[in-house]
Amino acid sequence: MEGELRIRVLRPDQPEALLARRVAQVHAALLEELLPELAPTPEEQAALLDAMLAAVPADAILDAPPGVSCPAVTVTRDVDLILLVADPTPFGFHDFKLAHQAFLPLGKAMTVVINRAGAAGNADGDAAVRDYCREHGLPLLAELPFERAAAEQYANGRLLAALSPEWKQRFEHLRDALCRLGGEVCHA
Repeated sequence: MEGELRIRVLRPDQPEALLARRVAQVHAALLEELLPELAPTPEEQAALLDAMLAAVPADAILDAPPGVSCPAVTVTRDVDLILLVADPTPFGFHDFKLAHQAFLPLGKAMTVVINRAGAAGNADGDAAVRDYCREHGLPLLAELPFERAAAEQYANGRLLAALSPEWKQRFEHLRDALCRLGGEVCHA
């Protein structure tokens, strides 16, 4: 939910931990609007994340809302690597390009995953994202295929990595690629 502060600590034995041992999601806009006296400041949010990482050192993935909103830019301020998830539809590709351009001034390493790749009738969209990545030197780490079973799994609140050995392997490869790009900062 947009605007809500959520920090979720995952146990290493949970399937979600394939990509990171802990996931922190920080969205405070709605809380600021509804209860401004309770809304954590960006500094307080950073302190919460720092405390969580100090308790059990490991990598964290900060999930930001799509696009180039203030919360998305704020989340990326203190990260080592930005993973852009591109939807190869015309609207999604437009947003992806805007996000790439918005994050460039931060000077952070960026990489890309294509979500819903291979959708029927959308080969041009997939190719456009690949071409853009090639032209701008963005590593393309994964292409997550458009599959009805995956959409149903996600819609039912279940993890894609638990859908099949192939999906689990996709996320393991993504984790490994992120670790290679993250170098010394990666602990997953």
